[in-house]
Amino acid sequence: MLILILKLRCFRHIYMNRINKNILKLVIFTVGGIKKTLKIGQGGLRLFFRPFLFVLSKIFRLSALPLYRLYYFFKRHLLGIFDPARNRLLSLLTKKYVVHILIVSMSLFVFFGNIGAKETRAENFGEQTVIYSLFNDEARFQLVEERAMVNPQDKVLGYLDSSSQIDNRSQILGDGSVTEEQLAEGLSSITSGGSAIVKPNITETEISIADRNDIVTHTVASGETISTIAARYNVSINTILWANNLSATSVIKPGMSLEILPVSGVQHLVSRGDTVQSLAKKYDVESDKIVSYNSLSGDGQIVIGQKLIIPGGEKPATTIVSRNSQYAAIPDISIKKIFEPTTPETSPRGSAIGTGKMVWPTSWRVITQYFSWRHTGLDIDGDYSSPILAADAGVVTRVGWGSGYGNMVTVDHGNGIVTLYAHLSKFHVSNGEAVERGQSLGMMGSTGWSTGTHLHFEVRVNGVKKNPLSYIQ
Repeated sequence: MLILILKLRCFRHIYMNRINKNILKLVIFTVGGIKKTLKIGQGGLRLFFRPFLFVLSKIFRLSALPLYRLYYFFKRHLLGIFDPARNRLLSLLTKKYVVHILIVSMSLFVFFGNIGAKETRAENFGEQTVIYSLFNDEARFQLVEERAMVNPQDKVLGYLDSSSQIDNRSQILGDGSVTEEQLAEGLSSITSGGSAIVKPNITETEISIADRNDIVTHTVASGETISTIAARYNVSINTILWANNLSATSVIKPGMSLEILPVSGVQHLVSRGDTVQSLAKKYDVESDKIVSYNSLSGDGQIVIGQKLIIPGGEKPATTIVSRNSQYAAIPDISIKKIFEPTTPETSPRGSAIGTGKMVWPTSWRVITQYFSWRHTGLDIDGDYSSPILAADAGVVTRVGWGSGYGNMVTVDHGNGIVTLYAHLSKFHVSNGEAVERGQSLGMMGSTGWSTGTHLHFEVRVNGVKKNPLSYIQ
C-alpha cells in the first residue's frame, strides 16, 4: 500500500512538471509572437511618421533652440545683477521695510498733490509738464510782452449805457445809415490801420449833376475817409455807404475797393413786381427822374435783373425796437465823439484808448458756450470767412500762439481792461499796433484746443476774467 502511494505521488509530480513545461512554452511562444508583432508595427509606424518627424525636428531647431539659447544667455549674464545674494543694492531693496517706505511715500505724494491741485482748463492744458517748458513756443511772448503805456487818470465811465432804449438823438436808421444832418454835425467815417474817426467839413448840397454816367471803383488810400471820398466824387456819404453795404460804424482800410455812383442816390436791382412808380414811392423821388436818368422808354418799362440808379433816393428807415427786447440787435451808437486822423505809418504806439463801449467781436451772433466758472470766456460760432473785430479801441499787446488758445490776439484798452481773441486762422494786425473799435484783427479759425471754427472771446479787468456779456453792447 505504501509503495502504491509513493508511485502515485511520483506520477503526479511528473505529470504536473510536464504540464507546467507546456504552459511555459506556450507563454514564451505567445510573448515572442507579440514582441515580433510590435517590432513589425513599430517599423511600420516609424516609416509612416518619418516625414512628420523630420519637419517637426526642423521647426524645433529653428524656433525652440534659439529661444532657449537667448533665455540661457540672459539667465547667465543677468543672474549676477539681479541676484540679491550677489548684488548689495538689490539685496537692500528686497528688504520688507523698503516696501513700507515706498507705500508711505506714495501716500504722502498723493496727499500733497491733491492739496495743491488746480483746475485744468482747455486753454492751459499741459502747461505744467516738462515737455511744455522745453518746447513751448509761447515762452518768448511771456518773457517779452509789450503793453501800452496808459494814463492812469483815464477812466472808463461804463461799457453799458444807463438808458434801456435808443432815443431819437442818435437817429440811426435800420440799415445802419445815418441822416445827412447828423453826418454834417460830426460823423465822417471810421478807418483802420491807425486812422480814426474824422470829423468832415460837409456842406449841404443839392443832388449833384452827373459829370459821368458810369459807376467807378475807388481804391482807398492811406488816410482817406468816406467823407473825403464823397467830397472828391461830389456825392453824399450815404450814397457810398448804401452802394457798398456799409454802415456808420463800418471800417474802411487802405486797399479796399468802393463803388462810387455817378450821382447821389441809391442803386436798385429790379426784382419781380417792381415798377417805376413803386420804386419812386419806395425811395421818395419822382418817377420822371428815374425814367430820365436811366434812359427808359416812355412807358417806364423795366425788366428783372436790370440795375437802376435812383437819383436823390434814400433807403427807407426801419423801426428800431428797445434794446431790452430779445429781438433788439442794433446798439446805441453815439456819433458825436470824433478823433483826429493819423496815418498807419505815424500812429504812435499806445495812443489808442478804449472809447468806453464794446461792440460784438465778429459778424456772427450765435453763442455756442456761455461764460461760467468752468469756461472763462464766450464762444461765438462762425466760419473761416468770419472776420474777428476789435471790441474797442486799444493797442495790440500780443500776436501769436497761445497753447490751448491757438492763434490769439490780445488788445489792451487801458484802465486795466484787456480783451483776448483765440482760435484765429489768420492775423491782420501786428504786435504794438494801435487799433480802432471794429477794426479787423484776423479771421476766425479752429486752432489750438478747438472742436470747430469759432471765436473764444475773453474780457479781463485787472487780470480777472469777467463775463463778456457784461461789457458788450
